[in-house]
Amino acid sequence: MRAWILGTAALALLTGCASTPVPLAEARPIPPTEQRLFADPLPMTAPVIVRRDLGAGGRACATTIFVDGEAAAWINAGEVATLHVPAGEVIVGAEASGICAGALIEQAVTLTQGRPVYFRIARDEGNSLRLYRTTAR
Repeated sequence: MRAWILGTAALALLTGCASTPVPLAEARPIPPTEQRLFADPLPMTAPVIVRRDLGAGGRACATTIFVDGEAAAWINAGEVATLHVPAGEVIVGAEASGICAGALIEQAVTLTQGRPVYFRIARDEGNSLRLYRTTAR
C-alpha cells in the first residue's frame, strides 16, 4: 500500500505541471486590448492562430506572442489569438512573463496568403513552455 501511495505521488509530481489542450471551438478570444499588432485582416496576409493550453503550470501568467521579434499579443490560459501576418517567411515565438518567466521559444513558418496556420502554446511535464504547430481542432 505504501509503495502504491509513493508511486501515485511521484506520478502526480511528474505530470502535475503538464497542460491540457483546449479545443479551438472552446478557446476564448483574447481581449482586443491584448493585441498590439496584426489585428486587421489586410490583403496579402495569412491568419496565424495561436491558442494556449489550460493547466496548473502558468495559469496565472500571461504569455507574449512574438512575430519576427516584435511583441504582437498577450495570451492567457484557455485563450486564442488570431494574428493577420504578412505572407512569407516569419518567426513566431512565445515567452512567459512574471513569475513564470522563461526562455523565448520560436519556430520559423512560411505563410501563404489567406491560408491559416495554427500554433499551440503548452507546458510539458517539466513545466517548460513549448510552441507546437497544430491543426484547427
